Amino acid sequence: MIRTPIDSPLAGPNRLITLAHDAPPADYTSATLNNDLVKLDLYLPDERHGFYRGSRFDRSGMVASATWNGHTFFGPWNDAPADPFHHDHVQGTAEEFSMDDPPGFSRAAVNESFLKIGVGLLRRPNEHPYAFHKRYAITDPGRWEVRINDACTDIAFEHVITDQLGWAYRYRKQIELLADQPGFVIRRTLENTGTRRIDTLHYGHNFIAIDDQQLGPGWELRLPYEVTVKDPNKLHGYVAVDGRAVSVQTPIPAGKSAWAEFVAGGEPSSPDAPFTMSVTDPAGTSVQIDLDPAPQFVRLFATPRVVCPEGFVRILANPGEVFAWSSRYLFSTPA
Repeated sequence: MIRTPIDSPLAGPNRLITLAHDAPPADYTSATLNNDLVKLDLYLPDERHGFYRGSRFDRSGMVASATWNGHTFFGPWNDAPADPFHHDHVQGTAEEFSMDDPPGFSRAAVNESFLKIGVGLLRRPNEHPYAFHKRYAITDPGRWEVRINDACTDIAFEHVITDQLGWAYRYRKQIELLADQPGFVIRRTLENTGTRRIDTLHYGHNFIAIDDQQLGPGWELRLPYEVTVKDPNKLHGYVAVDGRAVSVQTPIPAGKSAWAEFVAGGEPSSPDAPFTMSVTDPAGTSVQIDLDPAPQFVRLFATPRVVCPEGFVRILANPGEVFAWSSRYLFSTPA
């Protein structure tokens, strides 16, 4: 059930979304954007009733599903039981900072804090290396504020962590429906308000499903340059790479997946063109993703239900600096 707990309008164009803590646990805190062209259902950050309450993914504005021209996009990527604290209880545009080495983790002593942007400050429990699939205690979840415009076509998130051990930031994310095209854009800024440099990687997991179809021959991911794969064995024969095209060869069995990290073997057709990748189903229905700036590298994850192209953008902000980046999603069908 989608629920949009919105306060009465405030002065100005935006309304503050109150994260209602009196809702039943199954009714995840959420909001809907709709401009009569595209409808987006989003999950919101909520410590008690959020769809995602783990310590891995950014909790703001996870686009759970999109609807356009009779087609549906995103949605659940597996049939696992609901567990909001599980590391991959996510869907849609799920985003993550620092999948492999969060800021401060390697230098943190046991029981000291490290930074997981979009989640807060986490506690290092032992001397073991960081592992994204493990659950870490959150020592400071920070402060969230969520605002939506009166037309319900634009929603903005702000997450603030105040200075602890030199780590502090103001992270803003805005999700806006496009007025003249079937799609939406996610704009983000990270302001480093602490005394330590923030150097990390950000990506969108992009669990792309189209009309809840199973993957099979005819599904294709296209990239802006030719690529090779670091370890082809991890594709298990389910997916093949040929220049810029990454195509599904056979249905992926239940419980199995394909994974790859791509190595660029060429250059985009134009150095000034946006970094564009797209996923198309056998009927020609497509999701295009434009990234700005271009990612340092791209990975692929695929299961029986989703194709996930993941562009990793390096986020670098010295104390006092602001870093900005964006992702645009466009839907299309054959002419």
